[in-house]
Amino acid sequence: MKSGTWFFYVFLSLLIVALLCFVAKEVGVWNVHSCATNITVGNTFTGCQAFGCPEGTNIVASKTSNKYHLCDCAFADRIKQENMICIKTIADAEALGYVGCSVCIS
Repeated sequence: MKSGTWFFYVFLSLLIVALLCFVAKEVGVWNVHSCATNITVGNTFTGCQAFGCPEGTNIVASKTSNKYHLCDCAFADRIKQENMICIKTIADAEALGYVGCSVCIS
């Protein structure tokens, strides 16, 4: 196989994967920026309660960082329990001096 042919097939494969990801996101099959209020376990709404936060909490932050996160953000899972701060709204988080995570807050 010529090197140009190999490159073409690799490029075509990557293009197809990117297109499938885009389509999946657009039709709602894959929701990259899902809302924290949509987290459920069975039929029970949990929100940030999975982190031990009180009901009505939508945002979490760490005492050791300046970022706040939606509860379903991968970075929210990394906050140690002893550093976890539970916050009700984005406005409250920003009033406390926190800035939004670049992954979960668009």
